[in-house]
Amino acid sequence: MRLRRHITAVVAAALAAAALGAVGIAPAQADVGDDYPVGIAFTADTTTVISKTGQPVTFGTTTLSTRTDLTNVVGTLALPQATAALKLGPATLATFTISIVDPTKVTGTITQGGTAEAPTLDLKVAQSFRIRLDKVAPLGIGSLGSSDLTLVPAGGNCSTTTTTANLTGSIDATALFQQNTADAHVKGTYTIPPFQGDCGLFAPIINGLIAGPNNTLDVHLTKPVFDFGATSRASALQAIAAR
Repeated sequence: MRLRRHITAVVAAALAAAALGAVGIAPAQADVGDDYPVGIAFTADTTTVISKTGQPVTFGTTTLSTRTDLTNVVGTLALPQATAALKLGPATLATFTISIVDPTKVTGTITQGGTAEAPTLDLKVAQSFRIRLDKVAPLGIGSLGSSDLTLVPAGGNCSTTTTTANLTGSIDATALFQQNTADAHVKGTYTIPPFQGDCGLFAPIINGLIAGPNNTLDVHLTKPVFDFGATSRASALQAIAAR
């Protein structure tokens, strides 16, 4: 109860600051589609590492937009297309470009952790998606002036079945609600199913190098932007304090 009271107090401070128009309080993305009382949009920098090759794939900066009652959380995270090297040991064979398609909402729970003096919001969330292989360009093709050439047939029909990433992480509650700052990593693993469909003759090689379990996913969350709603500040605090 002491921890709950402390987090309620820091949320109350944030709500009061919002009422006064403090810097950093602004509407979060509106497409989350949930009625939880507190909205927080984070800047999200996401990296995945392919287990078989140890190769990192870095996605462009985007936004994780969430709503929460500090017990449950729901959000949206749409990752941009990314390109990385396709390696076999130390040798780079090609570059490949992937897209994350049909992502579900990010859903999960929040457990209040840490201590009363240093409380944390401990997240356990999941998101499902498919991975589409858009392009595979053998090494050196770009230097020959043929960068548009790809070993994957055009049409966007080479993709995996749906997979799910399960992620966990902790956010400093005091920094989040009193200082409007965040520096948290939400991490986990997922399986890359085999690519199927019109993937070309090199599909067995691509699947041999990419598809498989234990791939890591790391979402770095910073720069929170709050949305308590013009008419829901009191109800937000009431809902949180009542739990």
